[in-house]
Amino acid sequence: MWTLRKRESAAWTPSFAWTLAGLAHLVGAVFAPVLVVSVPSLSYYVYRRYGDERPPV
Repeated sequence: MWTLRKRESAAWTPSFAWTLAGLAHLVGAVFAPVLVVSVPSLSYYVYRRYGDERPPV
């Protein structure tokens, strides 16, 4: 049976970057459905509210 030696199992420890990457993926997975709905609906609202008016530069 294959087992890890003590020295090999202690060679890798997760860094803070792995935590941030995992958190970013979790947030992206949770909020993706919200973005899919909110971006088009907010775009539609802004278009209906302001029409083709161009803001003054």
